[in-house]
Amino acid sequence: MYSREWNEKVDVSDADVTSLSGSWLCEIAEIGASNLAIASGIQKVIVFACRHLRLAGFESGDYAHVSDVAVVVKSQQTFRTRTSLPIYTLELFGHNIYVVNSVELVSGVDRNAHDFSFAPYLIQFAARTLHPSEDGTKKLSENMDGKDSDPGLRIQTQNVMRESMAAGSSTLDTLSREVLKQLCNLVDTEVCAIDGPVGLFHWVRDMITTATTNAVYGPANPFLRKDVADGLWAFEKDLGQIALGWFPKFIAPQGYQGRQVLVNALVDYFQNKSHEDGSPLVKARYNANKMYNVSLEDLARFESSLTIALLVNTAPATFWTLFLVLSNPTLVLDLRQQLEMFIRPSQDHSSDESSSENHPKIHVDMAQVLKECPILKSLVEEVLRIRSANASGRMVMRETLLNNQYLLRANSTVLIPSASVHTDASVWGATVNQFDPSRFIKDGGSQMLLQPAYAYRAFGGGAALCPGRFLATMEILSILTMILLRFDITPVDSKGRATQWREPKSRPHILTSILSPAKDVPVVIKEREKYRGMTWCFSLNNEQIH
Repeated sequence: MYSREWNEKVDVSDADVTSLSGSWLCEIAEIGASNLAIASGIQKVIVFACRHLRLAGFESGDYAHVSDVAVVVKSQQTFRTRTSLPIYTLELFGHNIYVVNSVELVSGVDRNAHDFSFAPYLIQFAARTLHPSEDGTKKLSENMDGKDSDPGLRIQTQNVMRESMAAGSSTLDTLSREVLKQLCNLVDTEVCAIDGPVGLFHWVRDMITTATTNAVYGPANPFLRKDVADGLWAFEKDLGQIALGWFPKFIAPQGYQGRQVLVNALVDYFQNKSHEDGSPLVKARYNANKMYNVSLEDLARFESSLTIALLVNTAPATFWTLFLVLSNPTLVLDLRQQLEMFIRPSQDHSSDESSSENHPKIHVDMAQVLKECPILKSLVEEVLRIRSANASGRMVMRETLLNNQYLLRANSTVLIPSASVHTDASVWGATVNQFDPSRFIKDGGSQMLLQPAYAYRAFGGGAALCPGRFLATMEILSILTMILLRFDITPVDSKGRATQWREPKSRPHILTSILSPAKDVPVVIKEREKYRGMTWCFSLNNEQIH
C-alpha cells in the first residue's frame, strides 16, 4: 500500500561502509600505521573494496589483502550481485579482521560472549575518545573476562545501565514520563512559536537534546547552556578523527575543544552535587564510579559517553522516521486516521488569559497508543532496519571454531555489519528491498518480530545490546505521534517556496549507528487547521503528565 523500493540503500554506499571501515581504522591505529594520511588512504581502499570484494572470486575462509584491490577494481557490480560469503577475512598489517555476514554465524558470535568479547572495544573507545587518565583507563580495564568476584568499574557500570533501563524498571518509567513531559513542553512553547523555515534535522536534534538531558540531569542540566550543547555535537562530528588517537587537538580542533567544554560542564555539575536532583540513572552511575574512587575529572569524561549514547543515534533516527513518513502522503493519512482513534475529547475547558475564548482540551494516552497501535513501532523498527550503518565489533579472546566451521585466530577482530544482515533476502524475504512499515506486524495485529532476534542489529546484539533502546524507541514514537496529530510539515526551497521532498545523502561517520543527513531539509511547520486553538494533554497509563 505505502511500501516503496529503497534499492539505493541495499548497496553498501561509502557512507554506510564508513562505519565498518572506521572500526578497522581503530585497529590500524592500534597496529601502528604511522600517520593520518596513510590511514585515510587505507580507509578509501577499504570502503571501495568492501563494496566489491564479494565479486572478486574470494571463497569463504580466503584472505583478502589490501594489495588485492587491483583485482577488486575490475568489478563494477554491487555488494550482493553474484555471491554472498557468510564470512571473509581481511588481513591488514598482519592483523586478521573477520567480517561476518551470515545470520547463523552472527548468532554464533552473539551466543559466545566469552570468546568474542566486546569489552576490548569498549575500553579502546573510552581511552581514545573520552581520554580519561591512566588510572581511569586502568580501572575501566579491570576484570576483563568478568570472572573476578569484584565486577570492577566497567561491569558495575554496565549492570547499572541494564538494570536502570530494563523494560518495566522504575527508573525507565521515571525517565519515560519526564522525557514525554519535556517533549510536550517544547512542542507547546517552541514548535508552535516557529515562524518561517527551519532545518528538519537540526530542529529535531535540538528538541531531543533538550528533552533528554532535562530528563536525565534535572534542574541544573548543563546542556541548557548553548556552548555545552554545541560542544557535544562538535565532539560527535569529529569522533572519527578523535578515535584515531593521532594528535586530535590538531586534526579535529572543534571536536577536541567541544569535548573539553562538555567535560568541564560535567565536572561543575558533579562538583556542585547537582546530580542529587537529577534522575535515578545519573545518581546510580555516579555511585558506581565513586564505588571505585574514580576522580571527578574521569567521572565527567565517562559521563560524557552517556550523552553520546542517548543522543547521537536517536536524533538521526527520529529525523529519518519523520522524513520517510512525511514524504509519503498515503502513509501520513493512514497513520493520522489510526492515531485519531486514541484522542479523547474532554468537557473540561481552560480559559485563555489573553482572550475570552475557551479552548477545548484533547487527551491522548501515549501508553495506550504504543500498546494498541502496532504500526507505529513496526514503522520505527523498519526505518532502523534500512538506515542502520553500524558494525558490531568483537575481539577474539582465544582461538575459536565458530559454529564448528570456521577457525578464528586469537587476538583477531570480528565485525558484523548490520547492512549485510538487514539486506539478506533469505531472512527478510522477497520484499527486503522495500520500505515496508508493516513488516514487523503479525497478521492478527499484535506486535512481533517475524525474523530471528539476532537478524535485527539496529541496537547491536548479544551481550552488547543497547540498554537505552526502550527509551530511544519511546522518544521517537512520541515525537512522531505529536507531530502527526498536531502539525503539517511542508518542505521548502531556499526562498521558502513549497517544493517536493528530496531525500538527502547521509553524512559519513565511523562511530554512529544511524547516519545523519549530509544536508538539512528546510521545512515549514504549521498547526493543523483541524485542531487549531485546542489544548493538548498527554498522559502515560492514564496519569496526566502535561
